[in-house]
Amino acid sequence: MKFNTVIVGAGHAGGMIAISLRNKKYKGSIAIIGQESFFPYQRPPLSKVFLNNDIDVNKLYLKSENFYIKNNIDIILNKKVNSITKKEKFLLLDTKEKIHYDTLVFATGSLINKLNTKVDNLTTHYLRDIEDAKKLKHAIKNIDDLVIIGAGYIGLEVAASLKNNNLKITVIDMDDRVMSRAIDKYLSEFFYNKHISEGVNFLFNQYVASIKNHNGRSIIKLSDGSVLKSDVILVGIGVKPNIKLAKQIGLICDDGIKVDEYGQTSEKDIYATGDCASHYNPILNTQLRLESVQNCVELSNTIAFKICGESKPYSKVPWFWSDQYNIKLQIAGSLVTYDKSLMRGDPKTEKFSIFYQKDNQLISVHCINSPKDFLLGKKLIANQKKFNLDLLENPDLKFSDIV
Repeated sequence: MKFNTVIVGAGHAGGMIAISLRNKKYKGSIAIIGQESFFPYQRPPLSKVFLNNDIDVNKLYLKSENFYIKNNIDIILNKKVNSITKKEKFLLLDTKEKIHYDTLVFATGSLINKLNTKVDNLTTHYLRDIEDAKKLKHAIKNIDDLVIIGAGYIGLEVAASLKNNNLKITVIDMDDRVMSRAIDKYLSEFFYNKHISEGVNFLFNQYVASIKNHNGRSIIKLSDGSVLKSDVILVGIGVKPNIKLAKQIGLICDDGIKVDEYGQTSEKDIYATGDCASHYNPILNTQLRLESVQNCVELSNTIAFKICGESKPYSKVPWFWSDQYNIKLQIAGSLVTYDKSLMRGDPKTEKFSIFYQKDNQLISVHCINSPKDFLLGKKLIANQKKFNLDLLENPDLKFSDIV
């Protein structure tokens, strides 16, 4: 088989490439190759509403099957790409089929990090795709205890989603606070207190030494020698970019497949988008690999423009969100190092924002139930103008007041 554009990966990013190409009136043939049995779908609901509600899987899809048929987009599911031959431009599937291409797009996403210790597959779960979510959803029926390994976004979102089920939930993490890689200590304390008030237990500075099964329950031994018992375990200890195929064909990779401002890799006619791609962000002046819906949508759109012959560089302020209980966290920018911060609002009301500056330039804003501050922060980060952070003490300040 031969297609003008072949997309490896049928996740959100892969789906968005095909959708964007057709929205831009691309006339070439398109194929999406995915290892799952589902059409491209949204992943964020899997750790939130999907676990507690009878949601039809079809409602997670970006587009219906009829859309792909109507727009002449071939979806090749339940198949894996075993190898790629650059010179002759073809992919070899695990079914021995050859797929030839003119343009290739990597949308291979990320791979979950797994525990180093041996685990019992019957009680231990990971959460990356629909099948994982369905298995976890079935497993938590009629149980009393749930242990979550990892106090990152996935672990805390699942804890918040399931606490209404009257489960005893314990979260274990190797670090000394929640979401330590994404937010500062103050916000970590805020989320920790919120979860504690809802009845979630935490064990910090601990790792899992062993997991054994006894009469259908898991016996979890921790690094300090203490032991926990649980009906079900969820492991959420982060992900890594799925770059195995890209490395095999010699693409430049550095915490992801390295792409330029148009999503193009080190090889002509090969692009990368979504969680597997690492791009240079001119606004923040740094190399980024983002695991967010915003990134996969906007970078995919940039690539679609390029494939269609238009060069529109990818220059966006990264943003992300997380829903936990009644709290909506919205983050704009990237927080690696900063030299000044300012809080606006009152944490006691669960409505406040923290703005972060470096060299008098706003680099990030973290907002709790404060959508107006989030939009203001995004604009100020994109503007890249230096200003006195104290100006933001005025709660009525507008973007135009600074620029």
